Amino acid sequence: MDRTPAIQSGIPGDHDDSKSFDNNFNGDPLLKKNSVQRNYGAIPVPPLGEEETKEEGPNRYLKVPYNRNDNFIGREDSLGRIHKTVGNGEHVRLALHGLGGIGKTQVAIEYVYRQADRRSVFWVRGNDFLRFSEDFRGILPYAKISHRIAANEERESLKTVRDWFESPVSGDWVLVIDGADNEADYNSENSPISEFLPQGPKGTVLFTTRSLRVAERQGCKIIEIGKISEDGARALFLSRLESSKCFSEADKKALTLILRSLDHLPLALVGAVSLMREESMSPSEYWDKFKEKSEERKLLPSKPRNIQREVDMTENVLNTYFLTFDQLKEQMPFAADILRLLAFFDHNQIPVKLLEQSNLDGAHSEGSLDDAIGKLIGLSLVINGKDRAGRPVYELHRLVQHSIQEYLSEEEASRWKNKALEVIWRLFPHYKHELLQECADYLPHALAVTENLTSPMAEEVCFRMALYLKEAAHPDSAEAQIRRCIKLREQSSGSSIWWGLRRFFRYITSPLRTTKYGAEYWSRIALLASILLELGHPEEAEVEYRRAVRGRAKALGTNHPDTLSSINGLAVALHSQGRYEEAEKLYRSALEGREIVLKHGHRDILESVAFLGEVLEFQEKHEEAEVLCRRALEGRREVLGPYHPDTIETSFHLASALKGQGKHSEAEVLYRRVLEAFEKALWQDDSRTLLIIHKIAEALQDGKRMTFTEAEALNRRIYERCEKALGAEHQLTRASMNNLAESLRDQGKYHEAAVTAQLAAEILEEKEGPDHPDMPMILYNLTQMLQDEGKYDEAEVSSRRIVKFYEKILGPDHPGTLVGHSILAAVLRDQERYDEAEEMLRDALKNMEKVLGPEDPDTLEAVDSLAFVLQREGRYDEAEILHLRALKGREKVLGEHATDTLTSLWRLANLYEKCGQGADADDAYRNGPGRAAFDDKEVSGRV
Repeated sequence: MDRTPAIQSGIPGDHDDSKSFDNNFNGDPLLKKNSVQRNYGAIPVPPLGEEETKEEGPNRYLKVPYNRNDNFIGREDSLGRIHKTVGNGEHVRLALHGLGGIGKTQVAIEYVYRQADRRSVFWVRGNDFLRFSEDFRGILPYAKISHRIAANEERESLKTVRDWFESPVSGDWVLVIDGADNEADYNSENSPISEFLPQGPKGTVLFTTRSLRVAERQGCKIIEIGKISEDGARALFLSRLESSKCFSEADKKALTLILRSLDHLPLALVGAVSLMREESMSPSEYWDKFKEKSEERKLLPSKPRNIQREVDMTENVLNTYFLTFDQLKEQMPFAADILRLLAFFDHNQIPVKLLEQSNLDGAHSEGSLDDAIGKLIGLSLVINGKDRAGRPVYELHRLVQHSIQEYLSEEEASRWKNKALEVIWRLFPHYKHELLQECADYLPHALAVTENLTSPMAEEVCFRMALYLKEAAHPDSAEAQIRRCIKLREQSSGSSIWWGLRRFFRYITSPLRTTKYGAEYWSRIALLASILLELGHPEEAEVEYRRAVRGRAKALGTNHPDTLSSINGLAVALHSQGRYEEAEKLYRSALEGREIVLKHGHRDILESVAFLGEVLEFQEKHEEAEVLCRRALEGRREVLGPYHPDTIETSFHLASALKGQGKHSEAEVLYRRVLEAFEKALWQDDSRTLLIIHKIAEALQDGKRMTFTEAEALNRRIYERCEKALGAEHQLTRASMNNLAESLRDQGKYHEAAVTAQLAAEILEEKEGPDHPDMPMILYNLTQMLQDEGKYDEAEVSSRRIVKFYEKILGPDHPGTLVGHSILAAVLRDQERYDEAEEMLRDALKNMEKVLGPEDPDTLEAVDSLAFVLQREGRYDEAEILHLRALKGREKVLGEHATDTLTSLWRLANLYEKCGQGADADDAYRNGPGRAAFDDKEVSGRV
């Protein structure tokens, strides 16, 4: 294969920037060799809940979190419009738009239940990205896609689900995005949720939304869900009232007045009829009480309200709920307290444990909680349901929740919100892997209760949320929470009496941990640093890690495990920036400290040993790297097991250290062990796994440790698994596609190779644009393959794109631009445009000698290319001088057996043969270095 160092995949930090253009997966730190970020925590997808069914065949799946309403009334016209809009199997986006409480979700539920016998149905919460992500990733098991997703793979897993929807294997489906009201999540194709919603060519995406802007920006056909008719409202009302046959004339008149007062709003009507049923009220009795409540509220001072938030609630809607709350408070105070508490959690999927552990009066009375919940359900204030794991949860409609908050005085609202915060503070755990699902259950409620609160309790809950969010693949949200946590800690005045007493007693036993800037504060800074590192911001992470190291050393001591953890984190941040010598010193410091304070074989010790071995290998200190990698590998096999990702990755770095010492056979054994684990699916398909396998394949190919046929088979498997796990547009998928093209070329499958390379270029340009740093490498390989096919005009187009790219990005005199001219000259040579090729090569060579030096591999490549052009022109004497210069330079710089050296030797021998110097040609063929390599198809195919 032609060697073009200036545009081949390189290692950041290994070469001076003036000599190498880094296109080694730019933009994704996970795909750079000097990146050492790790987080292998897996996100378990809960089992199917009781409301989900899955039958044989592609279209028999129903995932809806709500039961079907047996009393669905008054919306057949809306259902008819949906059926008419969906049409005959083409991709459709439609939105059910209307006010809160108008019945959008009920219409969507009825529609999908009617579709369930013909199409797969998926229901996803769309009110914020965290809930959307949880529900969307829950589709992975049904799609039969491996769902052990590493913590830094959230976006990739969401893209995988999107790609599955768009693929033929998903069949016909309906995807409901319920509660798509937050415009920031949907305002463009790159918005947090919009990015992952499937496009054509099939399937139906059904939004329920209060925002007309969301519907329009998503390109939806809009179906307005408006007020139901008076007849429909009356039918809905009477269907839920058992005594409707005994109505007096006064009752019938009152019923008409009630329906009009509540503006035919289904949610409010259900609330009113539920109170009448529970309290055995007639419509006239209810109407009298309703009027009393209205008059009473007119006499009260007006209360400021968030009009934008509560625009769907009229005064009459509030009055009907206030009447229900009054009745509840008089008859069952404990149920009223439960309702007040529920008002300050998130209104969706409230776990029963939050109520069981609330410590409210009456909570421990026999049957009191069940009785209270039963009462709230009977009044249609609370909906009971089950989560994905089949556990009981409760929900409030958004309007019911806001009505409760409006009902309470400011003092009461503050007290109950702090009560809800206290419950979350007691129950939300410090993250452990086995508590991941518990954290996930409480997260929405923790977010709700900490909103606008600044107390120390809120600060502590923010910290725990950040810990969980980091491990659960939400690094952006984790950063937001930890920054808020730090801000609250820095602004804390300790004015809370309760919190002040708590800190006083803790101060007696551990003063360093209770001050505002003590160890707890520095733990928050360290967490911020680790999140920044995971987000791919090593420079910012370095700043925060340095703060954490200084603060923890002062508060806890230099050899405290937390301090050593921050030192190690700082080393990782430097390592990720390619600052290997600085990182090495810190890794050694962390290792020395950990060996003093931790037990032999502790995972943190093994981590430091492994990281130190890696950074030494990156510096080509292969002997010492081998010693450390062997130690880390032995320990990790014992502690973590032979197939743990950390163990496998250490095997990979040990193999690299062995390869760097020329111990190719030993390295090959380790490389193949990793491949064996990969082939047997013993390691999950995340980007780090696939990157390691990708690099192993490259190492085995470069070292001639496998045949061209084996290389093609391996590269094809890597490409297929990358495409399935990461998506067709992922950087690593493109790289594996490019490697597959090269292995096809090695076997002389030139057309298939060119088609594959062309596809890689098209995907990259469509996804990232024509100026992405990976583009020259792909275009270079494409140019070679088109030359192999004899398609010189097309090869000229692609090679000129390389030159244009480098001139635009790097300037006319940059080495990359000069090499681009050399590539173009080779195409002109093949077109027999020798004068143009010679002129271009002489100009490039002149500048290369100045910028790079006469013995730089790129300079020698230009020398050999110019010699070959002169040889083609029959100018053998000039060509011989240049061939000899290229050969001697390559033997010195690259070694006698390097592919480029052998190419120069072959071309020189070929020149002697052409000009009739048979003895010299025979001597070059038979006695030159690497004689056996002349039979290598790769070398002979270049001449």
